[in-house]
Amino acid sequence: MFTTINVPSDSVHFEHLKHLKLSGIDFTMDPSFDYLTLRVPVLKKFEICNCKWSSGKDIIVDASLLESISIQQDFNELQGQSIKFNEHANLRHLEIGLVTNIEVILDLLQKSPVLKTLVLTLK
Repeated sequence: MFTTINVPSDSVHFEHLKHLKLSGIDFTMDPSFDYLTLRVPVLKKFEICNCKWSSGKDIIVDASLLESISIQQDFNELQGQSIKFNEHANLRHLEIGLVTNIEVILDLLQKSPVLKTLVLTLK
């Protein structure tokens, strides 16, 4: 079961948010948007669990201080969707519960020089 959130813009800004946890949300975006950018300049921890958004669209997380990422998604809910991270040089903890695009994981690993914990759960 999902809770639907209509996103009226292609960019959302949370200036003081340090921990973002999204679970069971269906983001409805305007068809003219190619992506949704979450601008969270002081975010340290990002968690997403079984959310969905428009097929063929991207969610871009712009968070230069990000230290921890957790992605737990059901494969059936991720058709044609992706999450991208603009900055992750401070990333220390990465937990991924579904691997559908190895390039995304390789990009995260290559650009995470201080990564200390990697948890991959293949279903």
